[in-house]
Amino acid sequence: RNKFKESFILTQTILQSQVTDSTFETMSRSSIWYINNISIKNSNLQVPKLFRRCKHISLDHVFFSDAEEKMWTCQDITIKNTEINGDYFGIVKI
Repeated sequence: RNKFKESFILTQTILQSQVTDSTFETMSRSSIWYINNISIKNSNLQVPKLFRRCKHISLDHVFFSDAEEKMWTCQDITIKNTEINGDYFGIVKI
């Protein structure tokens, strides 16, 4: 199982990414921004502000313990078998 404890940024330079059986801990906040084509499966996402301005996101069997400010201005999101807890989830800027 992968554990991400510190912040890092995934950007558009990654063409496609798959994350499986992983945990993003609280201090890895703001870590997936501006990426297209990411799939996350069987993972625990404890971090707020995880996704911003991303496209083509697939989530399956994911647990968001703190979904605060996630999925802002994201497009084409598929969510299956996922538990989401938190405020300001999925805000779209118009």
